[in-house]
Parts: sequence; structure tokens; C-alpha cells
Amino acid sequence: MELGTEIRKGFAEDLEQEAARKIIRAKERWRKGGKVKTAQRRWLFELIQNALDVSRQQHAAYLKIEIVTCDDSVLFRHNAGYFTPQEIRALILAYSTKPYDRGSELSGKFATGFLVTHIVSEKVDVKGITRQDGVFYEFNTLIDRESSNLDVISDNFSKSFEQLNYAVRIEGDPQEHWTEYVYKIGDDREKESVGIGISEFSRCLPFLFTFINLGSIKINDSDYVCKTEETADSKVSILSTGTTDIWVANSDVVDVALAVDAETKTVRDLCDAPRIYVHGLPLVDTGYYPYNES
Repeated sequence: MELGTEIRKGFAEDLEQEAARKIIRAKERWRKGGKVKTAQRRWLFELIQNALDVSRQQHAAYLKIEIVTCDDSVLFRHNAGYFTPQEIRALILAYSTKPYDRGSELSGKFATGFLVTHIVSEKVDVKGITRQDGVFYEFNTLIDRESSNLDVISDNFSKSFEQLNYAVRIEGDPQEHWTEYVYKIGDDREKESVGIGISEFSRCLPFLFTFINLGSIKINDSDYVCKTEETADSKVSILSTGTTDIWVANSDVVDVALAVDAETKTVRDLCDAPRIYVHGLPLVDTGYYPYNES
């Protein structure tokens, strides 16, 4: 009997316990601590961020995002691509799969950022497609983080993995790889969080089309697309998103965008909307960006 081998036997269980602790700490921070208001504005962008990262990795040609709200749930779905087995593990156990590389094109740490979305609900039904040994499967699993008990959270990890055993094999390569997240809304605070998140997202929509490669967005029955208008200056572009035109001055260092009312041609007041976008996504706490005239 080798001592190192014996000691290592509990390694996987230890990691699951640590993952459960991380989840409980994150819930305390985002659902009960000083970050509640930030989480309410930010949760939807965490899901957008994941969709963008997947589309960049899998070179999705036309990214579509759909959001549907009901009295007791909210659905977020995208066609960015399929899950890798590692990404499913990361989603269930809440760890990051992003390369530790400043030059990486990936903008986020999904699964860790996903914890922010629990401001909406601690139970999430996930439906998607994965690829294992060259074969595609459609799966459905429940991410249940409702408890604050370490053992219960760990048991729920096992249940999430067990549900993957019922994945259905798909013949050939699906034309589109859709992923769905259904959040089960329980109380008034969660309903409020849904409303705040969608409101923040709607305010940022014109700039999202400006800074990231989005094909279309649908929120309930409203469809949003973006059209590019020609300009005489190669360093200036105009993007039309319906009622708002975005004038963009491009440079090698930074892009600066201005929101203009499409009808009156006056600059829109952004109020407390985010001012800074990184990797195309807003930093939600930059609504009141300080400016010193001196």
C-alpha cells in the first residue's frame, strides 16, 4: 500500500466540498450581501458573455439570443454552440474553463460568473447539446443550489451528473446548437431582479450591437437587429438599431460610441447607463463616471 495513493483517494470528494463552499459564499454575496443591486443589473450580461465566448470558440456565423419571461420563470437561449464535457463539469461544479492568458479572446469565466445569475433563481434547468467522442447528444440537467448545506449541495452535484445519463444521441451534426437556461422564479425579489436585468439589458442594446458580433436579439415578442449605414469617413461608422443610431469613432486603441435619436438626430441622455464596455460588454457600475473639468 502506497501512502500517497491512499491519501489521494478522497481528492474528488474534497474538491466537491470546496466547490460547495464557493457556491454558498457566492450566494451570500450576490443574493444577500452588498452586491445585490449590482447582481440585479449584471446577471443577464453573464449569460450573454458565455454565449459570446462559445460563439468565438466555435466560430458561430450568426449569433441569436432569445429571452422569454413568464410569471414563474425566465428563459434565456442562444445558438452559439455546443458544450464540451469540461464545460458541463465546470457549470455543475462552478469553476472556470477560461485560459489563464491575458491575450485570450474569451471575455469571461463562465460557471463562476454564472453564480451571479442566482440573484434570479437558485434553480436552473439547463438544456443543450454536447459532443463526446465525435457524437452529439442532447441533454437536460437541473442545477440546484437552493440549499446552504454543504452535503446537500454536494448531493445535488451528483444528481446533475446522473441526469446526463439520459442524454439522447443525435444522428449527424445538428444545423444549430441551441442552449437553454430556464430560471424558476420563486419570490418577489427574484421577479424584481428579472425586471431590472432586462431593463438594463434593453438600455445597453444599441451599444451591444456596436461592440460585439450579434446577429439578432428577441425579448418576448420584440425583435432587434442592427443595420450599418455608409459614411464618408472610414474611421466613423453608423449603426442603426431602430429608434437609436450609434455613431462610432474607431481607432486602434479604443472605440468611442455616441447614441443619437434616429428621428430628431439629438444625442440621447444615457442617464445612469454604463459608460465603459470591455470585450464588448458593459461594466454595470460605470453609470456615473466621474469627470473633472479642472
